Amino acid sequence: MFPFPAYLLLPFLAALVFATGSLCFKRAFLEGISPSRGMVQTNLTMGLLFLPLMALDTHPFNPRLLGWPILAGALFFLGQGCNFAALRVGDVSLVTPIMGCKVVLVAVCSRVLFDFPLTHAHWVAATLTTLGVFVLGATDLHRGRRMGLTTALAVGSSLCFALVDTVIQRGAREFGAYNFLSTLFATLGLISAALWPWLGRNQATAPHSAHGWLLGAIILTAIQGLLISLSIGIWQDATGVNVIYSLRGVWGVVLVGLLGRWFGNTERHQVGTRTLWFRFFGAGLILLAVILTFTGTGRR
Repeated sequence: MFPFPAYLLLPFLAALVFATGSLCFKRAFLEGISPSRGMVQTNLTMGLLFLPLMALDTHPFNPRLLGWPILAGALFFLGQGCNFAALRVGDVSLVTPIMGCKVVLVAVCSRVLFDFPLTHAHWVAATLTTLGVFVLGATDLHRGRRMGLTTALAVGSSLCFALVDTVIQRGAREFGAYNFLSTLFATLGLISAALWPWLGRNQATAPHSAHGWLLGAIILTAIQGLLISLSIGIWQDATGVNVIYSLRGVWGVVLVGLLGRWFGNTERHQVGTRTLWFRFFGAGLILLAVILTFTGTGRR
C-alpha cells in the first residue's frame, strides 16, 4: 500500500506532536514555568505512564541486562535538560530544526559503536539534514553569543538523544522492547524525583494558565516519546526513524509561521520574514532527506 514501511508513519506523526509540544513548552516558560520544573514534571509523568508497558512484554525480565535501559534513561535525562534550556533561551523555529542533526549522530553512533549496517540512502539523507541544520543556524548568527548557546544546547541534546536511540536499538530486542522502555522511563522518573527538591520548586508565582500549557506540553511529549521509542525498539531502524522524525524542524517553522500567534509566540515578527524564509529553506533540505529515506528504505 505504501512505497515505504508503514512503521515510518509513527515518527512522521511524532514530529508534528513534538513541534506542537515545543510551542506549548515555550508558552509555559514565557508565563513563568521554569525549564527545570517543566523537565521534572514531564519526566515524572512519562515514568508513570510508561511503566504499565512492561505487562505487555513476552520476554522474561532479565536483571543482567538492566544496564542498557538505565544508561538510556540517564542519557535521556541529560538530553531533556539541554532541550528545555535551548527552548528557554532560543526560538522554536531555530531549536527544533537544529536538533535535526540528531540524524547524522544516530547514523555515526550506530555504525561506530555497534556496527549496524547503513544504506547509501541513509548516509546521503543524513548529510542533507546536516546541511539544513547549518543553513538554519546561519539565520541567527547576528545574535552572537545567544545564538551560540542555543545551538550548543540543541546539538548537545541531539547527541544525548542519538545515544539513547542507539542504545535502544542495541539492547531492546534482547531485553524486550516494552521491558526496555518501561525501565528507561522509570529510570528517568527516579532521577527526576531525586532532584525534585532542587529542580521542582519556586513556582508558586506561576499563573494557573501556565500550568495548563505545561500539562498540554507534557501530554504531547509523552505521546511522541512513545511513538519514537516503540518504532525504534520494535523495528530496529534508528537511523531511518530519525530522518523521518527530523520533520519536526519543518513542522516547527510551519507552526510558528501559521499558528504562532495562537500560542502567544512572536518569533515571526521578531526575526522578520526574510529570516523565517531562510529557515523554511533549511527545513526544506531536511524534507528532501525525509523523502530520500522514505524511498531508500522502501527498497530495502
